[in-house]
Amino acid sequence: VTTLAFAVAKQIDLGDTLALHSINSPNFRPWQLITHMFMHGDVGKGAAYLQSSVWHILGNMFGLWMFGSVLERNWGTKRFVIFYLLCGLGAAVAHLMVLHYENNVLAVAVQNFQDNPTWAQFNLFVKQNAGFNPAINEYLMAWQDDANNNSYIDGAKALATQYQNVQ
Repeated sequence: VTTLAFAVAKQIDLGDTLALHSINSPNFRPWQLITHMFMHGDVGKGAAYLQSSVWHILGNMFGLWMFGSVLERNWGTKRFVIFYLLCGLGAAVAHLMVLHYENNVLAVAVQNFQDNPTWAQFNLFVKQNAGFNPAINEYLMAWQDDANNNSYIDGAKALATQYQNVQ
């Protein structure tokens, strides 16, 4: 909700500023290794997503209260806070490693398509990397119906590159 309030009042996207982004992303900032621990959800996706995000936050708070209070009583506040922050940093490092791997796999897939820009190769790229996307599926059907139209190759190259840059 705070993210939404800042976005409306100040035109600031706290998700881009505080959430953890890939090291290769122009949105990556070192402080995100800490601030990502306190970010939840993307309220810009509508009411249903906001509701699930609120339940996610409440579930996390309940789990932290339930298990964290026991650990804090046994370990003390200082040791528990250190543990909490180290777990968050460990999660950030693990997430960044997965993002790095996924981005490399995606870069290879984009390059494979760029080297062999056929309908079949783009269809394979979409199935392996983009998942179900109605707009891309319509594009694939139109390309298949007009297989000799080279403008589809240029468009598909642009879509693959655009998809890679978003990730």
